[in-house]
Amino acid sequence: MKKLFGASLVALVLCAAPAAQAQNCKLSQTKGVSSALANGTFFAFPNPLEFLAGPTVRIGRVENDGKGNVHVRAVASLNGFVFAEEYDGVLTVNPDCTTEVTFLIPFPVLGFVPLAFKGVISDNFRQHDIILDTIGGGPPASTVIISLRRQHRSNCSNGDLRGGYALNLRGFTGTLPGPPVPFVRLGQVVFDGWGTFSARTHYSDGSGPLFADDFNGTYAVNSSCEFTMSYGENTWAGDLMDNSSAANLMVSVPNPSLDPFPLGVAVSGTLTQQ
Repeated sequence: MKKLFGASLVALVLCAAPAAQAQNCKLSQTKGVSSALANGTFFAFPNPLEFLAGPTVRIGRVENDGKGNVHVRAVASLNGFVFAEEYDGVLTVNPDCTTEVTFLIPFPVLGFVPLAFKGVISDNFRQHDIILDTIGGGPPASTVIISLRRQHRSNCSNGDLRGGYALNLRGFTGTLPGPPVPFVRLGQVVFDGWGTFSARTHYSDGSGPLFADDFNGTYAVNSSCEFTMSYGENTWAGDLMDNSSAANLMVSVPNPSLDPFPLGVAVSGTLTQQ
């Protein structure tokens, strides 16, 4: 019995060893579209952009041609200043599934600045997480991490958001003039598949009690799987992922442009289909 057990254990180890060494990630395997969610803090910006230092969130649609070229269309909040942006990048994939990415990201006044990231691919190329390494070749002075998740649908509509989704948002409000106030919101959003939704949520802004906040609104999904949600004077921007079973989301403004809008909020999170 001991010999049989020992032989079985050896066989198991021998079978498992090649699998553990079989990683051989290739650049071509990254081809496709992903939804990106960035969170973190920039601790410093060069003069005259010191006012942008603070919490940051960003959501975006990332197109990868599988040859190392990346194109991003995004909405960002830098310390509560919300704006739209579009930029390109270069991706390198190592055989061990680690990565290097450099984006040329536009900043007001400064123009395009190279931001270099180091990352790792997982979940059979469905997930790619990257952390900021350098800004313009120097220290990052930040805690920014970007999570990219595959979206396998190529043509979306309002019908792709239908039924119940769990809502999870967190970040900061009151960034202008500051100091930032921690904020969280958790709840359920039900989409009708035609352009209206209802939400039952609770939120806390760090001041003490938990507040109930139920509301109704409208939403619109474009063919690129980007969407907006509107209720009252509030607008959220989002990108679908995982065959529309989930989405990245951030508090935004109507029709964000290249000109930063002083919203005073840096809040983002996810929708997950129930």
